[in-house]
Amino acid sequence: MTSRWRNLGPLATCLVVACLVLGPLPRMPVLAVVDAGFAALGRGAGEVVDALVAVPLLPALAGLVVPVAVPLVLAGRFLRSRYEHEAGALCLAWAGTVLTGLAVALAEAAEPGPAGPGSPSDWALVLGRRGLRALDRSADLVSLLRAGATVLLVIAIAVCAVPLVADAVGSGSPPEPQGKARAWSGPNRRRI
Repeated sequence: MTSRWRNLGPLATCLVVACLVLGPLPRMPVLAVVDAGFAALGRGAGEVVDALVAVPLLPALAGLVVPVAVPLVLAGRFLRSRYEHEAGALCLAWAGTVLTGLAVALAEAAEPGPAGPGSPSDWALVLGRRGLRALDRSADLVSLLRAGATVLLVIAIAVCAVPLVADAVGSGSPPEPQGKARAWSGPNRRRI
C-alpha cells in the first residue's frame, strides 16, 4: 500500500496545475519559459525546412506544434513504463499548460487593432492573411485548445488517482488467516 503513496505528490501537482491553468490566470511562468525555448527550436527547424522546401508558414507552425509535441512524446514514453506513470501524468499536465498558453496567445493575436511591436505572433502568421485566413474564427479554436487542455489534465489526474483508489479499495479486503501455514511454491517447495 505504501508504494502507491508516491502518487500523492504528482496528484497534488496535477490538481494545482489544473486549478491554475483552467482558472483566470492560464499561464505558468516557469513552464512558459521552457515552452518558449521549444517554440524557438521548432521555429528554427521550420526555417531550415523552409529554406529547403520553400514553405513560408512552416516555421510559425512548428513554433506552435513543437512545444505541445515534446511533453506529449515524453508522456507517451513514460506511460508505457509501469514504474513511471507519475512522470507521464506530469508531462500530460505540462502539455495541458502549453495548450492553455497557446489559447491565450491566439486570443491576443485575434484582438482587433494594430499588432504590438516586434515580429507577429505565430498564430497571426498561420491564421492571418498569408496563412489560412481564419483569424476571425479564433474563438472556436480557443475553445478547442482549452477543451484539449482540460482533457489532458483530467487524464493526468486520473493516472495519479487510480492507483490510490485501487489501493484504498484493496486495503478493505479481508486479511489472510494467521494460524494457517501456506504452501511455498518457490524453487525448493518447502513448507513454511
